[in-house]
Amino acid sequence: MRRMEPLKVGYTITIRRRQTNVIEEYKSKILDMNQQAIFIDYPTDLKTNKTVFLPDRLLLDVFFVTDDDQAYSFQTEVIGREMSKIPKIKLKVPKEDNIIKVQRRQFVRIEKAVDVAVHPLKSEFASFTTITEDISAGGASILVPKQIPFEKDQVVSVWISLPMQNGQYHYLNLDSRIVRVMEKNKMRNSVSLQFLDVKEKDVQKLIRFCFEAQVENKLKQMEK
Repeated sequence: MRRMEPLKVGYTITIRRRQTNVIEEYKSKILDMNQQAIFIDYPTDLKTNKTVFLPDRLLLDVFFVTDDDQAYSFQTEVIGREMSKIPKIKLKVPKEDNIIKVQRRQFVRIEKAVDVAVHPLKSEFASFTTITEDISAGGASILVPKQIPFEKDQVVSVWISLPMQNGQYHYLNLDSRIVRVMEKNKMRNSVSLQFLDVKEKDVQKLIRFCFEAQVENKLKQMEK
């Protein structure tokens, strides 16, 4: 039997249907493997928590995280099912070079538009809402109207709305230091922020959001 590292029996996997305009994300577990198939538990929908049926020949994208916290993805298809004491769905085994490592570093910066509300600490400007150009667990770049007099090392308070893939929203309130102000166009500047004194639970939410966004970008690349 050829090696299928980093795949391993017992790993929890996240599954998405391919070639669909509606994001459907499921959770399952690898129960067994051989040369031809990966046997998984019947998956549950992450939004409804209901068991879902995967028909034969359905194309899927699978994501998993190893024991040493490395994330991977691969494409596969449903090739059958096994009716035993524990019913299983059979997925086609990917070739080893088709199991792709996904970066999961803490401060991976993702180009993503996220809603942000910016508030002053000392009434230096009027509060306003905007979006990010990019975001990481350590900071973000936001678009700011030129008439707002931001300066390097100034500290502001930001509220960030993180839309997660399971449909939930996380709202983070973070004090942030202005690292750089650069002209974007005639109307707006691009302002780089460094998040200050972030709570561990908020760091994990940011990491998870960035990881999900990175996976989403990889899915789009696969579909091209």
